[in-house]
Amino acid sequence: MTKKTGHRFRMLDDAAAIEYAFTVNHHNMSENKSIFMDVFVSGVQTRLLVDSGATVNVISKKLWEFMKTNKVKCVSQKSSKELYAYGRKPLSVIGTFLADFGLEDSRRINTEFYVIEEEGPGILGKDSASQLGLLMLQIPHVNINSTDKRAHLKNKFPTCFTGIGKLKDFSLKIPIDSDVTPVIQPFRRIAYHLREKLEHKLDELVSQDIIEKVD
Repeated sequence: MTKKTGHRFRMLDDAAAIEYAFTVNHHNMSENKSIFMDVFVSGVQTRLLVDSGATVNVISKKLWEFMKTNKVKCVSQKSSKELYAYGRKPLSVIGTFLADFGLEDSRRINTEFYVIEEEGPGILGKDSASQLGLLMLQIPHVNINSTDKRAHLKNKFPTCFTGIGKLKDFSLKIPIDSDVTPVIQPFRRIAYHLREKLEHKLDELVSQDIIEKVD
């Protein structure tokens, strides 16, 4: 393995320095509910979680040591990139490495992996997964006859298609897993030139009784 030292990434702004790996360190994760794939990283077989919400590929230090033991061929270097898990929990980035990567019978791509101190499943981010065809955006087929069906329903139930619908006398209970630690999503700043439009839209939704103000 070739190692480059003395190099660091210099980021132009905070947004460029931040990447996300949402499913890091989920101890209660079930392989039946998640998509795990057996992949080859420079000839070393390993299992990674396909995560469409992750912007980078991530492996733990433990998995990195396993790859080195199996003589993975790659180019590694240190990194100053900021990496966050779900809820903006910062992760300890050890470094990165470039390696050929792919499925057993598919083409290979040269991609970057981040190595972190935290334990957890290896993560295959959306970009690499899309390049290998594991994630695809599909446009649903539209049946021409569906237009006639909608027109028939609108004529049969005209009151259901007039104005804004509202479910009355119903209380929704959202199930919450008490074993999961709650997180607070960070406040998202609104661009200055969009604030006036947003205020008008919020006032409109309040007047239509779609949302309401809270203290």
